[in-house]
Amino acid sequence: MGDHPETSLIKEYKPVFYDQMNTPDEGFKKDIGAFHLKTSVYNCHACPLHQYRKTVPMSNFHASFMIITQDPQELNPQTEHGKMLYQILQQLHFDLNDIYFTSAVKCEGSTEYMACHHHLVSELILIQPLVIVSLGYYAGAFLMNSATSIQPGDTTTLSTGSDLLITYSLKDITSNSIQYNWLMKHLSMAKTQLEYRKAQKEMIRQ
Repeated sequence: MGDHPETSLIKEYKPVFYDQMNTPDEGFKKDIGAFHLKTSVYNCHACPLHQYRKTVPMSNFHASFMIITQDPQELNPQTEHGKMLYQILQQLHFDLNDIYFTSAVKCEGSTEYMACHHHLVSELILIQPLVIVSLGYYAGAFLMNSATSIQPGDTTTLSTGSDLLITYSLKDITSNSIQYNWLMKHLSMAKTQLEYRKAQKEMIRQ
């Protein structure tokens, strides 16, 4: 994916439905919980890779910020990409306790994005984050549900009310300083948007 001009999250978000086929009704929204989500993921047999290791953290269920990687290994601080991710977040002064970390696929080494999509939908409904950052095309493509090409820096608002930003994957930026710098800018924009949404939410409460 090529470089993308910087955009303002506050001005550029436009509502879309991320997946009309998998959008649950109000009853499902009330019933889903952390236990149901974990049970669904750990007992999943949706693809032939279901016996692979599932290392997605699935914690911080009250987080207001969500990060979606391409592979669960990118969330492991012991791996090259995982270490890089946490260093970037700390450098940008993110509160790690306010971030829900997940992956587009739940089994290490899997590329069955469509088979795992229902888990991601469940996570969105359960967590209801204010802002989501997708680190990579595949992590965000199914949420965008767009016929047009997706570029790093693209933003939208999902039907759940979460603001979504798609940026480069951790693999993309490993040996590309330009893409690394753009990812840093995109995350900074997302952080600004998160602060804006939190302030907006607080005003509504008052």
